Amino acid sequence: MINYDARKLVQTIIMNEENKAKFYKTISEKAEDRHTKNLFLRLSEEEEIHVKLYADILEHLPNNGKLQLPEDEVEYMEILITSNIFANEKVLRKFLEIDLQQLMEKIERDSILLRVQLKRLFPGYREREMDLILKEEKKHLKIATDKYLGTVLANLEL
Repeated sequence: MINYDARKLVQTIIMNEENKAKFYKTISEKAEDRHTKNLFLRLSEEEEIHVKLYADILEHLPNNGKLQLPEDEVEYMEILITSNIFANEKVLRKFLEIDLQQLMEKIERDSILLRVQLKRLFPGYREREMDLILKEEKKHLKIATDKYLGTVLANLEL
């Protein structure tokens, strides 16, 4: 067993949420049609709410976030953290070269993986809030995979 500080995971989640909020705000500012502009503005606002919720979760983690984990679990956590699109410049550049819709999909998938892992590490802790955020992130992933959105995003340049 290894001593692990789960605050690192929550800090990554917060950083991820902050960057998603900025990303979606930028898209809303670049979008020409009102529907797309409003959609991405709403997504940005939801991510900003998530930042606040996770900042509070970080502040009140059980045992100050200290856990005893098996080595393979710690390795998995490090993979999640270091492969996160906003924590790894190479991954971000790779996705920026593809297209905005695939980038958005990667961002939301990363978010879901990070949240599921946090929920696994602290079962029952702030379950209502964690479930609400996870539900919203799944909704964001559904939006990201919408074919119509793909055509709209293909015409935007960031």
